[in-house]
Amino acid sequence: MTKLPGLDHPGALEALLDALDEAVLIVDPNQRIVAASPQLMRLCGHDPRSLVGKNLGVILSAESRAPGPAEDGYRLEAYRQDGTSFPAWVRRRRLAGGRPGTSLLVIRDLSPLEAARDHLQRLEKALATMQVGVAFSDRDQRLHYVNPAFAEMHGYREAELLGAALGLVAPDDPTARLEFREIKQLRRLHYETRHRRRDGSDLAVEVMRDLVTDLRGDPVGLVTICQEITQRKLAEAALRASEERYALAVEGAKDGIWDWDLVRGRVFYSGRWKELLGFGEQEIGDSPEEWFSRVHPADRERLQERLAGHREGLTPHFEDEHRLVHRDGSHRWVLARGLAVRNASGEAYRMAGSLSDITARTALDPLTELPNRLLFQDRLDRALGRLRRRDIDHLAVLAIGIDRLAVVDESLGPETVDELLVACAKRLEKRLRPGDTLARDVGDTFLALLEDVRSPENTERVAERILADLRQPFAVAADHAILLTANLGLAVSATGEEEAAHLLHDADAALRQAQSRGRGTYQLFDREMRQNALQRLRLEADLLHALERHELVLRYQPIVRLRDGEVFLFEALLRWHHPERGLIAPGEFLPVAVDCGALDAISAWTLDESCRQLAAWAAADPPFGLPISLNLTAAQLSDPALAGKIREALARHGVPASHLCIEITETALARDPRVARAVIVELRELGVRIAIDDFGVGYSSLSHLHQFPVDVLKIDRTFVSDLTRKGQPAELIRSIVDLGRRLGLSVVAEGVETATQRRRLLAIGCPDAQGFFYAPALPADEARAYALTITGRRRGKRAAAD
Repeated sequence: MTKLPGLDHPGALEALLDALDEAVLIVDPNQRIVAASPQLMRLCGHDPRSLVGKNLGVILSAESRAPGPAEDGYRLEAYRQDGTSFPAWVRRRRLAGGRPGTSLLVIRDLSPLEAARDHLQRLEKALATMQVGVAFSDRDQRLHYVNPAFAEMHGYREAELLGAALGLVAPDDPTARLEFREIKQLRRLHYETRHRRRDGSDLAVEVMRDLVTDLRGDPVGLVTICQEITQRKLAEAALRASEERYALAVEGAKDGIWDWDLVRGRVFYSGRWKELLGFGEQEIGDSPEEWFSRVHPADRERLQERLAGHREGLTPHFEDEHRLVHRDGSHRWVLARGLAVRNASGEAYRMAGSLSDITARTALDPLTELPNRLLFQDRLDRALGRLRRRDIDHLAVLAIGIDRLAVVDESLGPETVDELLVACAKRLEKRLRPGDTLARDVGDTFLALLEDVRSPENTERVAERILADLRQPFAVAADHAILLTANLGLAVSATGEEEAAHLLHDADAALRQAQSRGRGTYQLFDREMRQNALQRLRLEADLLHALERHELVLRYQPIVRLRDGEVFLFEALLRWHHPERGLIAPGEFLPVAVDCGALDAISAWTLDESCRQLAAWAAADPPFGLPISLNLTAAQLSDPALAGKIREALARHGVPASHLCIEITETALARDPRVARAVIVELRELGVRIAIDDFGVGYSSLSHLHQFPVDVLKIDRTFVSDLTRKGQPAELIRSIVDLGRRLGLSVVAEGVETATQRRRLLAIGCPDAQGFFYAPALPADEARAYALTITGRRRGKRAAAD
């Protein structure tokens, strides 16, 4: 071995080894490490000094441990100190002048090289599957690589093009004949030209060319990407040939025509297209925004999604109904249809279609032929504009809710309901002035817009007359005289500064307030109601997070035997522990839950929590086996899957069905008696007991007892509160108690608050009661303690008596 001059200088050998990328090892004949260079720390994480004397297997796989030479080297797995491995290239040479069998090993990390090779393979696979042609050429514009698409496009095999001049396939491309120094000045190029196939035919192509640089950034060649556009060129030529016929067709069309150049971003709008919106030929340009800026905000996102979906090939054609602002400020409903023109690769470069005015079709209610809510809101928008300009005095919006149509539907059928709605519309039209607007909202609600009213008092007089008109009998359904009632909500604007949607919302809120006060009433929206509406919106937002914040709780009110006060049942009552307002009763927040879609989740939680509490009581004190009574809403009772949900909750917590009683109000039963009966029968078969809540004040109480299999009657608290008066209340309660006894039903009096009420209920013979006289709704631990205390007292009295 030739000795390098200078290596005998102190520290020279160590510096040389430290500068290498490879690690160097010296091993003895027994494959034990004698010495190691510092680079071993970088490659493997080992301190070279700590390896001296250890077997080579600590850092290399078994193949390297044979003492024989391997001048060319071999690929092995090398081990890091942390237990991971990496590919390594190892060369072994005998060490001259040393102990016989001593070897020198040089180890190089192959990870960067293999990563680069893998990246190159992935790149080659990607290029091989691309639909566009890709070629790399050197500084002399000779092809060094072409992908299959490039070769196939030009009619060659890949191998036939390697080494050929780019001009072979691009004789008409001037950039293919430029010197490399000239191309360097042009940098990135994008143009259309013609290439030549092997058979001599031409093809139209779209070309992009750019420089390829080395790691230092110096140009070494060019990349060429080309896409065939022959079919597109033929289509464009055919399109130009038909321009005259197209122009004649556009002029004569009833619908508006639009033609969108997606490459240039320009749209041709026909004269009829502009005319549909009230504009002349020169008043609308050729920007897509001329269309989109006129689209109603509620429709814009959907329209653009459908246009984009068709451009991307997700739909066979484009179609959308939306509203456009007319020149006069009104909204017109239009139907837009279109079809994209695509190139050979399927990319859309043009889109054309028609625009039809369908306002008359979409703006009217099909039953009454009155404007619908959308058209009503559009007219309200314009009226508010006139009010802001002081062209008119006050305006008012009336929301009119027709009552008792559900009863008519059950007895005489939906056809009669339709007849009544048409009759109501005609009666309302006669009451309003010619310049006012009457519309039908959803279901049994009408809307009226009164323009130029002198004062809110005038509006209230109109409301009173409308309610009086609707109280008159309707002669429909084979000469039946049907009596209806209505409620009415009013919202008045004196300035026009309100949004149309807000004014409609105010009228709806006033209608709900009127309905809560009883039939045949009206309510004028005022500032207090606005505050209530804002509070309701805040309540909705808070309620949507109440479950995840664990703010809902159950309280348990004891139901007792009147004779001795013994607790035999708890009614589970839902409360919302609001972080700011404290405990909120369900009567306030459950209607909000229905409106904001949170009722299903709250109902599921209430059922699960009740069953969980039953299981917890039983586990803590097995003799304490008192059942729980749980209230159902009308919406829950209409759910055909209710029995299955209750069965799953009971099974999940291991609670017998006999420990659960379901309370249902008469109002809920009347909502859909057929579905209610099916659900109740299924619950009874499951073993759950059924109670009718607030019995005596609902619709046809006796008919419910005949139709529905129930176990308990709960006398409404209004009867109990009136017990201080002599006569009718006591007799009504006595009748319900006697009825329950004859039918074998339990009877519970609700709302017992005084000792006098308790004594009179005992005298009447009512067996059971609940109310504040005994205990309010209590947390679970307090409810259990209350029941155990009452039981303890009874046992003490018995022991004293004995």
